[in-house]
Amino acid sequence: DREDPHVSAFGGVHLVTRREGGIEARAVGASGDQLADLAAHLIVAFLGRAYVSGRGAWPGESRVAGADLATPVAAALEAGDWWRLGQLFDENWHQQQRLDPLLTAPPTRAIEEAVRAAGAWGLKATAARSGGSLLVLCDPRARSQVVGALLGGGAVLLPCAFDPAGVTSWIEGGEEA
Repeated sequence: DREDPHVSAFGGVHLVTRREGGIEARAVGASGDQLADLAAHLIVAFLGRAYVSGRGAWPGESRVAGADLATPVAAALEAGDWWRLGQLFDENWHQQQRLDPLLTAPPTRAIEEAVRAAGAWGLKATAARSGGSLLVLCDPRARSQVVGALLGGGAVLLPCAFDPAGVTSWIEGGEEA
């Protein structure tokens, strides 16, 4: 989608919104300490499925009415309220499940049940549909149990870090472009 390149280009955390004729990005006021704390609560796990992106990615694509979760997610990030963020992940997850039957298929359900039993606060698919990865939020004290549940379900853990600088480039010889 058109928003995807902006995520890495800006760095940090931004609320990226489609607008008529383009993209609008607003920096989310989360400090470096908040983002480090978030990283301690966040697990990214690849499900081993193909990622489908772009228009028509959702079967029978139609937006769920009243599904603007981006603004409350930004507010939870700014407040450092990871429990609330987990609730918002879950709200999004349930909407994703309504749109994509693969998210309610037995292998995905088994992973969901296992991470919840291990102490996950919330989860959501990262991709436009069931491929890609899961974001899982949990108390850092439950992290090893949640990781074990993900690995037991066949997921592959991915590193997660927040880059405050975004994309940088240079010209051969060390001069910045």
